[in-house]
Amino acid sequence: MKYQKVLLSDEWSSDQLSAVSQTYKIIITENVRFIIERYCFSSDYPWIDTKYNIPGRYDYPDSDIIKGKSLIYSWIQGRGLEAISEILKHRKSLNLPLSDNEIRKAQALLKMLFDKMYELYKRNNGHFPFIMSVAGEPLRMPDKIVTEHQIHFEPFTISKDTKYTISDIFCYKGILSAALYLGESKIANELSSACEEIYSSAFDDRIDNDQIFFDIANPAIPQAGKISHAPFMLIIGMLTVLSDCLDIDKISAMGIRVINYVIEHYVNRNGKWAGLKDYDFVEAIDSDGNPYKEDGKILSDPGHALEFVGLSMKLLNILNDNPNCNENSRKQYRKLADILSNILIRNFENGFVKELGGICKSV
Repeated sequence: MKYQKVLLSDEWSSDQLSAVSQTYKIIITENVRFIIERYCFSSDYPWIDTKYNIPGRYDYPDSDIIKGKSLIYSWIQGRGLEAISEILKHRKSLNLPLSDNEIRKAQALLKMLFDKMYELYKRNNGHFPFIMSVAGEPLRMPDKIVTEHQIHFEPFTISKDTKYTISDIFCYKGILSAALYLGESKIANELSSACEEIYSSAFDDRIDNDQIFFDIANPAIPQAGKISHAPFMLIIGMLTVLSDCLDIDKISAMGIRVINYVIEHYVNRNGKWAGLKDYDFVEAIDSDGNPYKEDGKILSDPGHALEFVGLSMKLLNILNDNPNCNENSRKQYRKLADILSNILIRNFENGFVKELGGICKSV
């Protein structure tokens, strides 16, 4: 299989969609190969290694404090753990051209990282820091950033009563997905319960965004009264993993609730917010439920809006394909699918830059 650029015409055909599907298979396969090759090249490094500049085709040097190998980002490790386990799980149905040797290497990397992440889960009282040392020691940044070369990190302890964070969601999803693939039923049950708890926490405003921003010009400091959709969107992806181990009626109720919650709170429908078009998707709301304004502007991230649609449709399709799904749930899925289609169209139009052939980050 060789990568070929595919452009859909305005009147696209099933053959074009099939060609796009083949392109995605190649992209997925080459990314897996890239990750396992780097793992095999430095097997003493117990993490997924993406410390690589793709356009420049070089490894970031150890002297680079932020991008070098000495700083580990839990989001990347949690996402990578989930991605590898899901690719291995679905490789046959996707017909990915991975060799037996490549599959064995991917499984070895998965087991190594799974053991490491579960160890940290236990060591840190069920939580994960945004950044860690190579040894897995939680780090934080107490200083204001002046330059990238003057950043200082210090170790800290995560207590049991710490609020859940975005890092926890990413890592919980990864550990649960890997546990299910590896047949670690006891750990899968443990993480399934933890995921249900973090699901409930989102509706009680008990999840913090712990992301550290290193851009001096754009520190993105958390602001009081600014309520992001991020935890809910990530939880939709978490429910996709949970669908392999929870009762269909339970997971269906959870999925319908969280998708409806995002639609009701972050999507403009029926002229709810003056000045916005129907199905515009806002990044954040204030404590009164109105779009949050930064410097007098309401911001939207078209990429996040499309991501929300994709994650939601993936979950709904999985639930709809379950033979034990009841007809009432299927009716609700169809209703949500219609709304999601409109969100996709509206926000694609908002974000697509034809001259560049891609989606802009902010509107």
